[in-house]
Amino acid sequence: MIYLILMFNLLKFYTVWNIILVLFKNLTIYYFDIHLSTLFVFLCGFYLSFIYPKYYIFILNNKKIKITGWLRFIIVDIIFHTIPLIYIINIKYEYNKQKILNQLILFFIYLFFNNIFHIYNIRLIDYYRLILFLVIVFLN
Repeated sequence: MIYLILMFNLLKFYTVWNIILVLFKNLTIYYFDIHLSTLFVFLCGFYLSFIYPKYYIFILNNKKIKITGWLRFIIVDIIFHTIPLIYIINIKYEYNKQKILNQLILFFIYLFFNNIFHIYNIRLIDYYRLILFLVIVFLN
């Protein structure tokens, strides 16, 4: 039961959504632009890790676990942001407007169901910067 709760709590992070897309790439690559999604996750992860707020908070059994410093860098940034990017970059990229649109819809579904201000502890200015990243990455 605890693992089910942990999995549900982790779904509030878009990185986990992206990891699912990457793990099932043989299916998802036909419907979503996982290259751009992974690049977006990498850029946003970099922003959240090194610019603001510089930490991540996980909640398990109503207990907050704050991940900072080298632990944040190794666990979150390298394993969940950088390795998927390196893996996906090595797969041939085919530009497809429909896949980009599907990816944007998926991202906005994520935004609809998740309060990113609470999850990532970001300010409104950070939100606008991340949306600007989104526009640059997905619509470029």
